[in-house]
Amino acid sequence: MRQTNFNVTASTLWPSQFDPLAVLTLLPTAALLLDETGRVRWCNGAARQALGDAATASGAIATDAFATGRDWADGALLQASATGQWLRLRLAAHSGGSLLSLEVLEDAGALDAARQEAERHKAFLDLAQRHGRLGMWRRDPHTMQGEWDRHVFEFWGLQPSDAAPDFQVALAAIVAEDREGLANKFQSSLKLAGSHAHRYRVRRADGQVRHLHSHWQVKADAQGSPTHVIGVIIDDTEALARAQSHFEAPSQLVLAEDLAGIARWVQDLRTQRMFYNRHAADIVGLRYRPEGMSFSEFRSLVHVDDLPALDEAGERTVRTGEATDVEARYRRSDGSWRLLLTRRMLQRDEAGVPTAIIGIAIDLTERREADLALRRANERAALAARGMGMGTWEIDMAAGQTHWDEQMWRLRGRSLQANAPTLEQRLHMVHPDDRGLTRERNARTSFGTQVFEHEFRVLWPDGSVHWLASRSGPVLNHAGQVVRRMGVNWDVTGARQAVEERQARELAQQASRAKSDFLSRMSHELRTPLNAVIGFSQLLLESHRRQDDPEREQLTAVLAGGRHLLALINDMLDLTSLDDGQLRIEAVAVDLPALIREALPLVEPMRQAHGLAAVEVDLQNATVVGDKTRLRQVLINLLSNAIKYNLPGGRVRLETRVSGAVATMVVIDTGRGLSTEQQAQLFQPFNRLGVEALGIEGTGIGLAITKALVERMGGSVSVQSRPDQGSRFTVSLPTHAAHSPPNSPPNSMLQSLPSHVRADGSASERALALDSPADNAVLPGPGGSVLYIEDNPVNMLLMDQVLAQVAGVTMRQAVDGRSGVASAIAQRPDLVLLDMHLPDADGHEVFRQLQAHPATAGVRCIAVSANAMPDEIARARDVGFVDYWTKPFDIQSVVTAVAQYLAPD
Repeated sequence: MRQTNFNVTASTLWPSQFDPLAVLTLLPTAALLLDETGRVRWCNGAARQALGDAATASGAIATDAFATGRDWADGALLQASATGQWLRLRLAAHSGGSLLSLEVLEDAGALDAARQEAERHKAFLDLAQRHGRLGMWRRDPHTMQGEWDRHVFEFWGLQPSDAAPDFQVALAAIVAEDREGLANKFQSSLKLAGSHAHRYRVRRADGQVRHLHSHWQVKADAQGSPTHVIGVIIDDTEALARAQSHFEAPSQLVLAEDLAGIARWVQDLRTQRMFYNRHAADIVGLRYRPEGMSFSEFRSLVHVDDLPALDEAGERTVRTGEATDVEARYRRSDGSWRLLLTRRMLQRDEAGVPTAIIGIAIDLTERREADLALRRANERAALAARGMGMGTWEIDMAAGQTHWDEQMWRLRGRSLQANAPTLEQRLHMVHPDDRGLTRERNARTSFGTQVFEHEFRVLWPDGSVHWLASRSGPVLNHAGQVVRRMGVNWDVTGARQAVEERQARELAQQASRAKSDFLSRMSHELRTPLNAVIGFSQLLLESHRRQDDPEREQLTAVLAGGRHLLALINDMLDLTSLDDGQLRIEAVAVDLPALIREALPLVEPMRQAHGLAAVEVDLQNATVVGDKTRLRQVLINLLSNAIKYNLPGGRVRLETRVSGAVATMVVIDTGRGLSTEQQAQLFQPFNRLGVEALGIEGTGIGLAITKALVERMGGSVSVQSRPDQGSRFTVSLPTHAAHSPPNSPPNSMLQSLPSHVRADGSASERALALDSPADNAVLPGPGGSVLYIEDNPVNMLLMDQVLAQVAGVTMRQAVDGRSGVASAIAQRPDLVLLDMHLPDADGHEVFRQLQAHPATAGVRCIAVSANAMPDEIARARDVGFVDYWTKPFDIQSVVTAVAQYLAPD
């Protein structure tokens, strides 16, 4: 608090026999006594009521009682923090310190709010003036002195001042051609109270010319003597520039206007000004003015007898939006008249509000030459039309006769006839769905003055449908009346079909992309939590090894549910990839018996669980052309179905046969069998043929995927079955030449990894492999460091516990791409597990940065992602990732894979 010195002593304020504090206690005015440090020594009841008990307690700091006004002065307005009341401060002196008197102001808050509201209104007014290019001024009609706001100074290009420039000084900046008119207008307005307006141009000091529109009011006293003048000035420069842009046409258009003698004009409906090109000015003998003229000035040029028709045409165009034509006489500057045909159309803004009427004017004095030129042009067009396969037609309005050339008949699959068809005969040739619209267009175009074009279908005598395009225009006489109508037809069937096919193809592609994107996102969102469910379930099972442990059964159920959901997701992605053509199929030589021997162990746990005898095999040597991974997927799908849908104690048999260029693989079971109706629906996705009610696990997708995969490899799938007698599934594939190697050599370490870790493993194969018992004991390892870049803490925790099972492996962590790259450069890990969806960058960008730095260019990186779409997997491998693991993954497979990647080469 600022220290205040007082010359008044306590003895001068109070008689010695009075205690001033006792008197102040009785007053309704708030009073406080402060010591030299600004702390409260004493206060009366009114002060406690105004400021609150806490603020007036003995020893409280007085400044803390107020929300505003910490720098005090006599008469200052302060607001109490506790009560929100506004108070006026009065300072006095007391022998014991400083004495404060506070006057409560009930309306101080309202006054302050009113002041703030006035400031806001002032800001809004300034904003409106700035964006509306509006300035305000006033002058004394006797002294001609006045005031300008800052916007008017800006119009003149001057620095703002307290007073407006002298009237003559301001007038000197007016463009010479406009100066005298403004001076006379303003002086004459001072004699007549009321509103006045005038347009003029100002040339600023920088040479820029501004177009201004001034409105003012002359105020007068009771005797009619002018007392003051107030007004506004609007800067129309930008608006006029936009209007003038209607005439900033390409040179070809200007040349065409000059050659055709066309006058072009625009009526701005907002400003009611007319703008016209130079040719329009020449026709009526006017001086070309870029700023145009007022609409009233334009109407003064029109013959009084023609004004009603001109006004009616403009009103009809605004009301209906249709183009209108009208003839009118216009007076030239030399007093002569010219007859012009004007055609007008409506222009709207983005909101559909009419903004302008745009039109052309043609001098009909030269009508004969124009008619001759039009006839010659029509003859040339007809000659060109015949050469391009166009049919031409003509209707004589007066005689009611129609003429068709030969091509018009050919376009309808008919031979030339002596007379043109009647309207009903023409409509009979039109497709039934287009007859109503064609009849309506014929009625509109018969006597219309517009150029019409449309497309419609016609039926040929052989029943085929063809698309025709039609374009026609009127031929007018000297009075502007339609005397003939001429038109052309041409075949657009090919173009229509191409457009329809392209649209259908684009729609199909959009739908396919949308479906793929949706499934990709859903797969990613589902796989991420499944990674935790399946991963931690496997880890927990390791701590419940006893078969009689009740929690082991519960954990096994959780794990089975997670794996079933994963199988469903994988099957859905495979099916979608097949539908979209995104699943890549390799055509290589595959040793069929060897493939069968690899696949049988994968279904062994399922066979044992269902209590079936060992799978019988009868194999002949056969080498087929196909994709090894997808063929293994097909085989496992068929074997798993033969096991699941078998009867207790049933049998499964597997045979291979070769006949010429075709090899067959047959899976036979002694199960439930299928009826004829069930066999017809067997390969439909999600159709389980009613067995879902029996509690047999499955998704209903496997056989649909099997059929699609085999057909993609150039083969076929067939089934023979009888109810309660079993089924026989036969896969036929083309054989490979005997001298060709049975298999391509493995390209990388990917071939040695378990299929349920590799992303190229099938859904069913992954699910079956996960059902086999896992031995999760800690594996001996060569040791090494693994950097896991992952932003999901649950996934990070799971991977940390999984890698703890490989002896000698140290796992480091990074939660985003930036810190992951920095850690890899500093620590140089032996292997990087890289999540492909990080908060600051995707995995591809992080991989690029690692490969670009010398310290990490050679580090092996494995992509880890919940996105299992084939195109993403292929993209990662193409750029150099050594592997692509899709979440969720099997723990034992991850442990084995990490040990192999860290093993010495």
